[in-house]
Amino acid sequence: EFNSFHVIWKDSLNRTHKEPLNPYSITLKQGIQHIQHNLQMMHHFTYGADELILFECEFDKCKPVISSKISKMSDPDVLLHDIYKHLPHYPIIQVHWEIKGLFMVPYKRTIGIERNIPKRVPFKDI
Repeated sequence: EFNSFHVIWKDSLNRTHKEPLNPYSITLKQGIQHIQHNLQMMHHFTYGADELILFECEFDKCKPVISSKISKMSDPDVLLHDIYKHLPHYPIIQVHWEIKGLFMVPYKRTIGIERNIPKRVPFKDI
């Protein structure tokens, strides 16, 4: 595990997460998929919600900003090293990715509730 390069992101409850990634062997696409997988597992075990509705990385809000060429995924296989190598103190850096992810409980795992309540109850005078 490469432990001096970290991607920091927050979930929908504003909890901060820190993911160590190896920028020399992981591409931007793989890094985003890794975070998506971790977020999906977290929602699955916490809420039972693991069906992906929305997942996006807002590249213009990342710190440092990821260039628009790369963010359009014209070259999704660019290494994280090639994106961040110009930064001071690289590779001992922390980057912030702005990620939105929404998940739901799959329909097949929802519980149907049926009630056997009579529509009319006879009135009995006691």
